[in-house]
Amino acid sequence: MVKGTRQAVKPQRRVHRDIWNWTYRTHLVVKSPPTRNIHEQNINSSVDIDSSAVEFEIKQKDGTPVSSSAAVSLDNQLAFEFVGKQTCTYRKYPKKTGSRTGLYVTTVVTDLASCEAVCTSDPTCVSFDFVVMNGMMGCFKYNESVVDRLIDTFNDHYEKDCSSGSNSCSFIEYPGKKGPYDELENPVHDVTECKTMCENETSCTAIDFSKVDNIITCYRYTKRVVNVLTDVIVNHYTKQCSGYAIRVESCTASNGQSGQDQETLNIIEDSCPSGEVGKLMEEAPTKVTDNTVTFKLHPFKFNKVNAITVTCTVKVCPAGTAAECEALNCSSQPNRKRRSTEISDETVRKTFIILDPNLEFTSHDSSKKSSVSVNDVTTPIVAGVAMVIIMLLVVSIVVLLVVKKRRSNRKFQEDGVNKQTI
Repeated sequence: MVKGTRQAVKPQRRVHRDIWNWTYRTHLVVKSPPTRNIHEQNINSSVDIDSSAVEFEIKQKDGTPVSSSAAVSLDNQLAFEFVGKQTCTYRKYPKKTGSRTGLYVTTVVTDLASCEAVCTSDPTCVSFDFVVMNGMMGCFKYNESVVDRLIDTFNDHYEKDCSSGSNSCSFIEYPGKKGPYDELENPVHDVTECKTMCENETSCTAIDFSKVDNIITCYRYTKRVVNVLTDVIVNHYTKQCSGYAIRVESCTASNGQSGQDQETLNIIEDSCPSGEVGKLMEEAPTKVTDNTVTFKLHPFKFNKVNAITVTCTVKVCPAGTAAECEALNCSSQPNRKRRSTEISDETVRKTFIILDPNLEFTSHDSSKKSSVSVNDVTTPIVAGVAMVIIMLLVVSIVVLLVVKKRRSNRKFQEDGVNKQTI
């Protein structure tokens, strides 16, 4: 049985529909029904399961996330949040930079993939510059589009070659390379002027010609540096993201046991509060955005087990199929449409512990005392109903006895009157 402070719920054995899903788990646990075509992730009563397409989190009233190592009080509130993850791609603008216009943030990264990950995880990031210079890598994030303000940027190395014996020297180009910048620096207008300057100086062996943030610079070297050249990369990337629209199809709570010891409570059915959950549901599933769904539940507990596993099946709709994940009208019969082949059902699971100060902390072991359970909620109600029934029976018996006694007295009085008349 299910116990809570609001309503007792009778546990039922469930035979679940076949669906394709993934699973998450935490203490309160969300438990997934058996399925076909399932991406199996070792579903059991102690492991949380995450999905690559859906983020699932359960929070207490103060915003603290629940976990299998934290106990939740029965007078708390549980907020369930499901978010469809985003996938982002990036368009490259070679040798371009935003010239640090607009609001930007500099982050040290280890490679281009790290820079992309930084931008993807930041919802305010719309583009970035990836810069490699002097052995360091930098990621410059922008919170606004700067495509219309991009400027050219480059850094190329040229080795002077005068071996032909002619009056003029040639230059061997090393694109995207630079020397150590430890010698002479001269402002110039273009690469031709930089080369001419080196040609006219016998001691000049090589040059770096760079343009960064509209500043053109010519670096001259008087020694061979070709063996110590480093990469210079300055590219601009714009972010293009598409998120998964979602709809929570079902949620089932379990005590984590099996066989005759298993107890379950359907929380969500057909994307709507189930008939079993009753007043435990404090806020029905709400579609905050296309890719975010929330609902709020009053804590409860199963009999003699204070660990609850909640498994939810979440319908995931990629870009272009969001209409198939629209919220359903729970006041009418759900209208099921033929689903696209791109649609999938993801399952997420979490488990948490319900805290009862009057009982021992037990986790999944049903042989020990535990915190307030689903049955613990039912027991006071059943006991109260039983007391009322017993009181009604007692009152009924008393009334019957009184009526019978009055009838006996009346008959006795009538017999006495008859004897006197005779």
